[in-house]
Amino acid sequence: MNLQVWCQPVSEFLPQSQEAVWIELGLLPSMQDKEGVLWVSRGQVDRLRSLAADTEGSELSMPYTGDLFPASVVARLSSNTSITSSSIGTESFDHALWLQLIPLWLDAGKKSDVLGVDIWSALKFDDIRLFSSSFAVSEAIKKSRERRASIAKGRGTLFSRSANYMGSKTSLAAELIDILDSKWGSHGYVLDLMTGSGAVSGAMARFHPVFASDAQHFSRLLARVQGGGMSKLRAAEIAGRVMDHARRLFMPLSLRYEQLISEEDAATNSELSEDRRRELLWQLSSHEANWRGSGGGKLEATTGAWETGSLVAHLYAGVYLGWRQAIEVDCLRCAIEDITDGIEREWALGALICAVSACAFTYGGHFAQPKFDASSSSAADRNLTAMLKFRSSSITHEFFARLTSLAEESEMVSNEVSTIDGPWQSAMEKMRGLAEGIPVCVYLDPPYTRDEYSRYYHVLEVICSYRPISVSGKGRIPVRGSDQRFASIFGSRSARDAEDEIEKILVGCADMGWDCLWSYSSSGVADMKRILDRVSDRFGSIDIFKSDYAYSAQGRAPVKRVTEYMVYLKSSVLV
Repeated sequence: MNLQVWCQPVSEFLPQSQEAVWIELGLLPSMQDKEGVLWVSRGQVDRLRSLAADTEGSELSMPYTGDLFPASVVARLSSNTSITSSSIGTESFDHALWLQLIPLWLDAGKKSDVLGVDIWSALKFDDIRLFSSSFAVSEAIKKSRERRASIAKGRGTLFSRSANYMGSKTSLAAELIDILDSKWGSHGYVLDLMTGSGAVSGAMARFHPVFASDAQHFSRLLARVQGGGMSKLRAAEIAGRVMDHARRLFMPLSLRYEQLISEEDAATNSELSEDRRRELLWQLSSHEANWRGSGGGKLEATTGAWETGSLVAHLYAGVYLGWRQAIEVDCLRCAIEDITDGIEREWALGALICAVSACAFTYGGHFAQPKFDASSSSAADRNLTAMLKFRSSSITHEFFARLTSLAEESEMVSNEVSTIDGPWQSAMEKMRGLAEGIPVCVYLDPPYTRDEYSRYYHVLEVICSYRPISVSGKGRIPVRGSDQRFASIFGSRSARDAEDEIEKILVGCADMGWDCLWSYSSSGVADMKRILDRVSDRFGSIDIFKSDYAYSAQGRAPVKRVTEYMVYLKSSVLV
């Protein structure tokens, strides 16, 4: 594809042209660049023009709707598919993405549609309705509804959900899979290159074999435990073995922190008087000061804690976790390390990560800074009651509930989620060897902002690796770029650095003959149009799709409404 022809500006279309009508109706999605110019894919324009040309001279077929006054037809897509205006009030609308996919479905159905069949599909979108007797459209809608029902049914209970994660695409998973099915089909492997929360990997594994990769170990584990391959019975047996081992470790370890645990238990299980409240705040503040003053974050100190199996208690007790909770994590983590079966060990560790994310006292699951800051008297006093409530929860109970619930959901997922170590360069190279002769579609969901994800989830990564490490600051964060805190190019202050990195990934996909489904927010730092211009000559086609999306930002920041662009880049290599 020549970069000069992959897209065209919306401004080229006259206000009353058929192209302008398609854009207004939602049939032809546009993308806005950083200068505010709207662009559409020329391939999608040509597809709609071809469909419209086929209607010339053909008789319009419409179902009987029972309306007193027939609605006016505002667009025809085939002899048996049309869009009408509608003033009928309804609180239930069909998915807007379906309008964007209808041209694909009709184009695919040109050879397969059954003639003479008069079974109509009727869809409602805001102030328009779409009627079609196309068998291809009917089947695509049926499959989409079945997939969406399957995804909605999954992760239906609290304990079967993954860890809290910034930018999780859970709510967009069905949209992405609709696009994947329409553009790629159901053959080959999906590579979730930057899996994050693992939510999309888990959803896609219901329909496709999935490989999940990420530079962060805990993210790969979250993807693993949202796939198939585990049963509730097996998970309960794994949990039983881990918990029995952890209990044996807990007694001697808890004796070292007996006074701290006793004081914390008393505070969580009783009403605090003002005097007791002030005393507790002083104790917590003194412990924090002593920890810093003694060099608690230095490598020598954490090495000593690791050697006694109390790494998490040393690093995070009194900060993100309670003393009893932190020791529970240490004991469970050490017990998990002794599991000989690699798959069982990954499932157990993934469930522990989910449990810690649920029980830790944090800002929305993020560990960039402690929500309970003992060094700040006003902040500590304000959050004390809520913090004690969180510290009353049992990590061990949460671990068992998460592992067995995730496993119960796993029984309904068709495919395991296999994992590949990141970062993306090594993951793609490994995938090349695993998928020789097999089609691959890469799902690419790079960070939208300059936020350093490793800064927000360092606690989970340290629990995964469970090795001595040097930390600093109130958040007790590892040094950026160390082996336990990945430094991503997306954390650069330059938007061009992010654009260059995305371009390299897309070029890598093209060179390997792989398709790519790239998801990116309208609020992202990179200019999607500029990147696509630079890689368009390497792909056979580029289609734009979009959806309104609520983006959950970090910490206490409010939810943002953005447009999520989902761009499908089709390989020019025929497989």
